[in-house]
Amino acid sequence: MLFAQIIVYSAFAYFLAGFLFSIYFSFFAVKSFDKSATHAGIGFRLIIFSGVMALWPILAWRIFNGKTQPKELTAHRRVRGEN
Repeated sequence: MLFAQIIVYSAFAYFLAGFLFSIYFSFFAVKSFDKSATHAGIGFRLIIFSGVMALWPILAWRIFNGKTQPKELTAHRRVRGEN
């Protein structure tokens, strides 16, 4: 029974931290993370809210280490030498 309680409380703490980070990210930090989301409306922010809540450790690591959206690497860019 104790093991089950630890799992439940750990999941609750994870999603609570995700919820709080999601509020910060969806309404403030998404602008610095992705320049195309600067003028996005409330609908976009509500759509990404649950995904940010689930993936908050990855996004928090990228935001707080100063990383932005990665540049897409395609065959066309490799040919032009834009690695």
